[in-house]
Amino acid sequence: MPHDILTEICAKRNDDIKKSGFTFGAAVPEKRLRPITPFLKEKGAILEIKRASPSKGIINKDLDAFKTATLYAKKGARAISVLTEKNYFHGSLNDLLEATKAVDEYNATHLEKPVAVLRKDFLSSEEEVEVSYKCGADAVLLIARILTKEKLISMTKKCAELGITAFIEVRLEEDVAKFIEALRLYPTSVAAGVNARNLSDFSIDSLYPAGMLKHLRDEIKNISKEDNSLNVDNLRVVYESGIMTPQAAGMVGHLGFNGMLLGEGAVRNPENIEKLTSSFTCNSKSQNGDFWIKYGSELQERNAKGYFPFIKVCGITQVEDAVEAAKLGADFIGFIFSTNSKRNVSPFFVRKVYKSIQQTAGDSWKKPQLVGVITDPSSQEAKDAFSLVRCGILDVIQFHGCKIIPPADFTYRDIPRYAAVKIGSDEDIETLKKEFLNGEPRVLIDAKVKGKDGGTGVNIDSALVLKVKETTKLWLAGGVSEENISTFLTNYRPELIDVASRIEDTTPSAPAGKKNISKLKKLFTVFNETINEINRK
Repeated sequence: MPHDILTEICAKRNDDIKKSGFTFGAAVPEKRLRPITPFLKEKGAILEIKRASPSKGIINKDLDAFKTATLYAKKGARAISVLTEKNYFHGSLNDLLEATKAVDEYNATHLEKPVAVLRKDFLSSEEEVEVSYKCGADAVLLIARILTKEKLISMTKKCAELGITAFIEVRLEEDVAKFIEALRLYPTSVAAGVNARNLSDFSIDSLYPAGMLKHLRDEIKNISKEDNSLNVDNLRVVYESGIMTPQAAGMVGHLGFNGMLLGEGAVRNPENIEKLTSSFTCNSKSQNGDFWIKYGSELQERNAKGYFPFIKVCGITQVEDAVEAAKLGADFIGFIFSTNSKRNVSPFFVRKVYKSIQQTAGDSWKKPQLVGVITDPSSQEAKDAFSLVRCGILDVIQFHGCKIIPPADFTYRDIPRYAAVKIGSDEDIETLKKEFLNGEPRVLIDAKVKGKDGGTGVNIDSALVLKVKETTKLWLAGGVSEENISTFLTNYRPELIDVASRIEDTTPSAPAGKKNISKLKKLFTVFNETINEINRK
């Protein structure tokens, strides 16, 4: 059985409570000494006082809670999160007391935008809510996963009675039901947090909160049709963990979250705090965010059923090939917009494909999303692809082997996009990691062949693929065919697999990029058979 760090933390914490009580030996005031500040009533960043973590070890053992809270408030935090767990995070209630003192000093001269304080810990009782309140917390973290529905509701009720906010972290399907019931009963006293970090093993998936955000909204909208006590407008959702750069913070803004919680990113980079907070608040919901929310939501639905990867058929140059791929079950269909490729297509052709798919689509298969693959963001071909996204023909742009950050005069900053990085060495994996650091939720990897942009039919070295898999969810291209797709799926378990040149018609008279329909059909047959076999095991 995998090591569950969350269970271990809670067990040790319960032992400490038995020995030292709910105050853990801290000098907790008899009554609250400060006014309550509303928690996250408007969009903003929550910056965290955090000395250590199970995943990173010691981050800053000498951190001064008072000075850090003062700095955070001055740099634009809308709330200060104080991690008070002692065994793994090296925090204490004394840190909470010091942070509230600092915030009170700041708020006294900033009445128009007061800063709130959140106690972040693994709370398990109403008594701990009471202690948090007395120590000055304006909100407390309640982790839905470690609390029964009855206990979560009872602790939320306590928060409502005291006038503070229950900041409820949701991760699992059963967490959603618990949160919605709390929201229904106490709509003005509840906010949600979705952690990109899995607290069982502390791994991070930056896309997970996006899928959960849509799930929460959809569930509330559906229930509110029969229960008018629920209103999606009352929903406040915070993205938690993993944000280290202003670009990544901007991506969270594009997803449409009300708040963003920064822990390690703030503690390790105090000089970058202002850029991190402003990048989040200045970026709002966009086409790019909508694309990733939709993808993240479907990914969660698939994962709940088993292993069901996405499949992309790329380099399409014939209308009939696109329609056939769609009928067979392709999730994405790719078109090359680059004069360097023999598979380069025109906007007119893509419009024809779009129209044909729209006209042919039936109840038995869903319409795939259409991808424009570019190799030079400043080229006319790229501009044509961007325009097709704007008018709803293309769904997303693949920046293949080129910088995803557009030039300064680029007018499509919110364009739905992802990067494709060519992998041929360990140095290329470092390039890949930079894309994730800059907030890209997923990156496609393709084989690196000198002088070639893509569609080479070459496999990436397996050792490099496995190294990438240790870093991220795998989007894999490079030499995939009907003959080897089963091996790719079995050995690597990619989240998305991309096929192109290896399923093309190789007869001399065939047009460039023309797919061999027999190979295409066999590929999908093997794909589906392999997935079914994997899920049976």
